Amino acid sequence: MYIKKIKLKNFRNYEEQEIELGKNINIFYGDNAQGKTNIIESIFLCSIGKSFRTSKDKELIQFNKEMCSSFIEFEKSDRDGSVKVDISNKKSIFVNGVKIKKLSELLGNLNIVIFTPDDILILKEGPDKRRRFLDVMISQLRPNYVNCLNLYKQTLEQRNNYLKQIREENKPEEMLEIWDEKLAEYGEKIRRVGHFELRGHTGDDRCGGLRRGADCCGRPPGNAAHSRHGRSERHVRRGRREPGGRTGP
Repeated sequence: MYIKKIKLKNFRNYEEQEIELGKNINIFYGDNAQGKTNIIESIFLCSIGKSFRTSKDKELIQFNKEMCSSFIEFEKSDRDGSVKVDISNKKSIFVNGVKIKKLSELLGNLNIVIFTPDDILILKEGPDKRRRFLDVMISQLRPNYVNCLNLYKQTLEQRNNYLKQIREENKPEEMLEIWDEKLAEYGEKIRRVGHFELRGHTGDDRCGGLRRGADCCGRPPGNAAHSRHGRSERHVRRGRREPGGRTGP
């Protein structure tokens, strides 16, 4: 796959810019603050649907403008395609000229890997950043992965809210089993998709322990019902469950 053309309008410091790329290595060079990283950001936006530099889409819009757009035309071995992202009061994404309804419809069209100076924190800091890095990479190869991930996070948030209700409103603890079962279901889907996707692209079994009954943290499952019961009691006392407890990457 290679990117044939980039078109920017009111994107960061670019009022209107068109860039044609070659099939081989392309290098952007110039003085500081000239917009080199902005071009990379526009590619990332069309691939993942969001910026790697800010969580606020409106920061991508040029000063004193009401909207911006990033358009990318690409070529793959089996087809050509295009992605366009328009940002104004809301964000609209078009794949091959058709507006998509779900982010998973975008993922996998334009596969990229980006490494920035901040990414050194993947190695230096805690597992959250490593999980996020793997989540982004796997989501491009298996778009359904991001749906499972979102369902897991939504269920975790609902479970944490219910834990607070147990402590503050004396809600029945037995209802936690419903949330535990859903977390286990989505966590298993995340683990299964992520594990086999990584195996398939590295050519070896980096998470071989999963086949022997361990999750990605190396913990054996043991008696799942007993483990969930013990964890639930601790979570009620704490009032929440930490997101790091999922069995995904």
